[in-house]
This record gives sequence, C-alpha cells and structure tokens, in this order.
Amino acid sequence: MSGSTPSELALHLAALRPVLEDAGVPHALIGGAAVMTYGLRARTRDLDFLISGGPPALAQVSASATRHGWRAETKSAWHLRVWDGRFFSDIIAGETALEQDAVQSATVRLLGDQAVPTINATHLCALKILAGRPRDLRDVGELKDAWDDLRISDVNRLLAPFGIAWEHQQGEVVPTIVALAAADEENSDATSVDEDTLT
Repeated sequence: MSGSTPSELALHLAALRPVLEDAGVPHALIGGAAVMTYGLRARTRDLDFLISGGPPALAQVSASATRHGWRAETKSAWHLRVWDGRFFSDIIAGETALEQDAVQSATVRLLGDQAVPTINATHLCALKILAGRPRDLRDVGELKDAWDDLRISDVNRLLAPFGIAWEHQQGEVVPTIVALAAADEENSDATSVDEDTLT
C-alpha cells in the first residue's frame, strides 16, 4: 500500500474540518497521520480521529457528515467511516479512560500546512502498543528514536491498567503482558506441576 504525503493529507483535513467543527465533539488525530505530525514517515492514506463522548458523539459526527455531503457508514457502536468520494476517515469513539485522556490532552500540531488537534506522543505510543500490529510497533520504535522527550516509563504508566508494559530491546518494541506473567509466577510458586504427567 502506498501512502499519502502530508500535503495530500492536509487537503483531506481541510475537506473534513467543517464536518468535525459542525459536530462539535472533542477530537484528536491518531494513527499514521498523527505519526507524520512528529516528523516521521508513515504509510497511510486516510485520517483517523479519536473523539470523546462515546456512541452519541459518533452519531453527531455522522449527522454532520451527512449535512456536509459526506457519506457515513457505521462500522460498530464505536467506529464510523465517513467519505466524500475523494477521501475517507475513520472516526473512533473513545471508550477507555486512556482514550478519553488522549483526546483531552491533545495538542495542536501541523499536518502539512493544516493545524490539527493531535494526541501527544506518549498517548500515541500507548494506543499503538495496545493495537499491537507490526506497523504500529515499528511506529512506536521510530517515535522513541526521534522524539527525545518520549519516556518509556510514561507510556508504561498509561499501559499499566491493561496489564501491558513496553520493553525496548535491541531497537525493537516488545509489548509484554505483565499481569499474566505475574499471575504465572504466583501460580508456579503455589503449585508445582510434574512435567512427566503432562506428556
């Protein structure tokens, strides 16, 4: 899949902006386009936004999209796809406290020549680690290498409620499921298993 340039995505953003403003819901850019606002390359062709307010806010975006001539397709109670024949965007209604906090702590960054509320690098890394796809983990590694202010301990603080931690080993991002590892240790201390009986 070939990606769009920041300038091409800025045109997309300019077209989508009236839909988001008319909907009146707090929103923040996420995904590959958000990675681009931090000066990194990403392979994306669309804009993904995280919004506050759950499914009712998603309904507001859907109604706004229709008013502005965009088509809206509800993918799930938490996911809406809008398109105008040239561009499409995925709108995700934040469900978790992490997602709500990501929208509330967004800062304005530039995508091409367009200013857009964007989740901060710490939240972006946490959400990409939770997504867990190989390209998301590559994005996290590149953000860590390029963004001096990004601290793994801050990302891990956001991941802790999910029982996941970020380890950075030999240049690779390794999400580790810490809750399961801790439970396994407790179980192994409490119960010993004769491996011969398992064969």
